[in-house]
Amino acid sequence: MANWFERLTLGDPRRADFRKEDLPDTRRQLFWDVLKVRLWKMIGLNGLWLLFSVPAIIWIMITAILLTQQINDAGSAAAIFNTVIVPTLQTFLLIMIPLGVISGIGKAGMSHVINQWAYDDNAWTWDGFWEGVKLHWRQSLLARLVNGIVWLILITAFLFYSGNSAYFTQQGSGALFYSLGSWFMLCLMLIFWMVGQYIWPLMTTYKMKFSYLYRNAFVLSLGRLPETLLVCLGQFLLPAAFYFLGGNIMVMGNFIYVSLIGAVWGQFLASSYAHNAFDRYINRHIKGAVVNRGLTSVYTVE
Repeated sequence: MANWFERLTLGDPRRADFRKEDLPDTRRQLFWDVLKVRLWKMIGLNGLWLLFSVPAIIWIMITAILLTQQINDAGSAAAIFNTVIVPTLQTFLLIMIPLGVISGIGKAGMSHVINQWAYDDNAWTWDGFWEGVKLHWRQSLLARLVNGIVWLILITAFLFYSGNSAYFTQQGSGALFYSLGSWFMLCLMLIFWMVGQYIWPLMTTYKMKFSYLYRNAFVLSLGRLPETLLVCLGQFLLPAAFYFLGGNIMVMGNFIYVSLIGAVWGQFLASSYAHNAFDRYINRHIKGAVVNRGLTSVYTVE
């Protein structure tokens, strides 16, 4: 049991890290090489993140069960949209703000380790996690607070516009304004979701003011819009596959996915791509900054 826990938190000692001559030529190669070498360590890191995210996960499960029961009892989601679904979702989002802030502690530690691994730098799972908590917990908690408030506002506005759009559509007039409003809220949510892909990589790579995190993340997300959108979608490939399978497979599949590697996979995907964007838009303009860190070309002397 002790050996199993040691491997879970420290990794397999029989599997060596990369040597300089083993480094890949592209970030795509680096991504898959790191994933193969550190997959077991990622599972352990995901477990550390879970310690701080259990309250939020439990609240998500409770809300999902409650909504399912309410919709089944009513027989139609449309019949209880304004009286049950909207208030339930608003309560869910409101309570998720402090629960998300708590999970931000784990997010700080996890992101710090993942950021090092994405560069192929050595970082111990256990020690690196708590080092990340110590270095980034303030900005991580504040980022979680901002994200929770923004998501509450955006989703509430979307529910307002979409609900009124459905109502006025039934009335036969006046639905266009609310329909456009709901689509506008969807666009804002998509942009804010993409901005979130850069927040923690920026936080764990550079020393910058909190307001600069969101400003730079916004610029990067719009500057690399198609690629950032693909990164966002890549984080939900397995959950989407389980969803289409439906039934108990969907529930158990997503539970196993989140428990083993869900959060770490999303962060690793985001950090790996973010480093490519950093090299193109930030590092080349910083004197002394290392470009192509983790790749063979960084050791090439011209």
